[in-house]
Amino acid sequence: MNSATCSRTYARASCTELDFKREAGNLRRLGDSLRDFEQIVIPEPIEDFTTSRVLTMDYIAGKKITSVGPLRLLELGWPVVSRRTFSRLI
Repeated sequence: MNSATCSRTYARASCTELDFKREAGNLRRLGDSLRDFEQIVIPEPIEDFTTSRVLTMDYIAGKKITSVGPLRLLELGWPVVSRRTFSRLI
């Protein structure tokens, strides 16, 4: 692949990734896929305030999974939840 082809491919992929209307749809599909998991909350996009350049979502109070220590994750059963979630998304 030459540099011009590589640049065009990157530009197309970047524009697709940066289309927040499209990302709002992906967010809704992810929420639908994980609806059965009570431990996982996916924010809903707010359609009236979402454009191709701005993604607006519900605010969800809570802790990020990355801020919870490994022992607490074990207590909460996250290894099982993560395996079930991953298998649902594949």
